[in-house]
Amino acid sequence: MGSFQSDYYRYVEKQLVITEDSTITLHINGKQILTSDIGFPCNYTPKSKEELENVLNVFDKINVCNGVLLSDEYTPIITSYFGQNCIQTCGQYHHLKCLKVLPEKDR
Repeated sequence: MGSFQSDYYRYVEKQLVITEDSTITLHINGKQILTSDIGFPCNYTPKSKEELENVLNVFDKINVCNGVLLSDEYTPIITSYFGQNCIQTCGQYHHLKCLKVLPEKDR
């Protein structure tokens, strides 16, 4: 779960969905990412409980970009600096080209 907002709203920061056919779908801050974004092959399907636990552990440990908190104080600065290259999701601003998953060196 993400941090509490000023109105005590919380959003789901990371979500891992496993379908009946064992397909894994990953979401970070409401945006779908690929299993390859966290170091697994594209369309990776775990074949055992241990492989699934490994995916869960890796996904749990990755650092994600939390963007910039929405506030009346920062909104004019962010919109003037980023302009149309900035979007609002889950109570924060993110650059349109945001990586979502931070590279290993930035974790």
